[in-house]
Amino acid sequence: MNDTPPPSHRYSVALPAAKPIFTYLLLGTLVVVYILQALSEIITGDDLLFYFGGKINDFIIGGEYWRLLTPIFLHGSLAHLGSNALSLFIFGVRVESFFGHRRFLIVYLLSGVAGVVASFIFSPQPSLGASGAIFGLLGAFTVYFFNNRSKFGERGNAYLRDMLVLIGIQLFVSFRPGIDLWGHVGGLIGGAAVSLFIAPKWRVDIDPTTGMPTLGDDHPLNLWRGCIVLIFAFALLFITFFVSALRG
Repeated sequence: MNDTPPPSHRYSVALPAAKPIFTYLLLGTLVVVYILQALSEIITGDDLLFYFGGKINDFIIGGEYWRLLTPIFLHGSLAHLGSNALSLFIFGVRVESFFGHRRFLIVYLLSGVAGVVASFIFSPQPSLGASGAIFGLLGAFTVYFFNNRSKFGERGNAYLRDMLVLIGIQLFVSFRPGIDLWGHVGGLIGGAAVSLFIAPKWRVDIDPTTGMPTLGDDHPLNLWRGCIVLIFAFALLFITFFVSALRG
């Protein structure tokens, strides 16, 4: 009887890659919304879109809860828009490619809302911008590489280290005056938290018939995980209602 364990095998399996449809749609939306902001300033002298959709704490306390979502589509200047659009293009393309369309959109929107909620709780200053949602993409990408670090080998560990360093640098930069630090932190935590449940976690199976490796996902976006997403969204709303009641 041979007690020698069988040799380990390494398999190379192509990962599914989604086209970044929602990334491009979001980029187009940000540009169109900023054009409307600029036109409103030219015509009326005020940024009406920010007035009716920005993160303004008193209005949220007054019951205007759509402001938990609308600020992530608004920007204060062309430079602000350009910075966030470039970041969304860089990381959105990658996250949507790995996560797929539905999971990418869930992470982006819930991260943005989580950033606005954190800013509402901890910062009295008005704010706007897609930065919280983009920080959520950073958190999601980090969780993705953490979940799959054994599948990607040393390259995956290198990606994970790079993401942690990048997040550290971005958070350090966020301490500058005029930057919504809490919005960034909330978005980062929100994106990471959601991704713990819905980010793809790959496994390699061997087809018993052909002996060829096949790719499986231990975190499919099924009904159970969809319920977790809804619970997370309702939790953000409940926190907002609770804080609003205390301050109102």
